[in-house]
Amino acid sequence: MARVEINDDGIERVAREAVERWAAAKQPTFDRIHQSHHGKPVEEVKAALKMACLQEEITPDDEQLQSWAAEISAGERIVLRPVPEDGVLRPDP
Repeated sequence: MARVEINDDGIERVAREAVERWAAAKQPTFDRIHQSHHGKPVEEVKAALKMACLQEEITPDDEQLQSWAAEISAGERIVLRPVPEDGVLRPDP
């Protein structure tokens, strides 16, 4: 009988790398919206984000869309990155 051992650290590393690749692939979409919509009304930004998310198969809820739209409207750039397990975002080193 074969024995299978699971290396939790290895699984965690592979999962993190997959999320980082996904974020890197989707970041240009958010950068385009930022370039074209910063300073515009939140509802206009939200509509553009919603369309872009549908095209990219990103499924944020309405609250997240609203938050991103407000940030872009205020001139802030959305940066996609993995969230730590504890859910607390920290500045990049």
